[in-house]
Amino acid sequence: LEDVCGWNWTNFIHPEDRERHLEAFQSLLRGEIYSSRHPARLLRSDGLSCWVEIFAYPTLDALGRIDGITGTLSDVTDRRKGMRALRESEARFASAFHASPVLIAMTA
Repeated sequence: LEDVCGWNWTNFIHPEDRERHLEAFQSLLRGEIYSSRHPARLLRSDGLSCWVEIFAYPTLDALGRIDGITGTLSDVTDRRKGMRALRESEARFASAFHASPVLIAMTA
């Protein structure tokens, strides 16, 4: 992005997460790992953040040397919201189940 648009791509990573993601990308560039898949918070133009899953791997030049990183970003915001809602629902059910003064039986 920086070469094409003049934007530093790290500006899109949530400030609290930048150091961790930069280290993963540096490990790719140093050839310490072959690929990286991890969640990240990105900053949107309206100032809010969204969750993405980053999959990145190094690209090689004609001599087989690492010359960059290629990857994809997949928006996983809705998936994470759904997982959080499920955890909260399970916690409410467990609380009601354990606090119930009557016997509750579940069958499959």
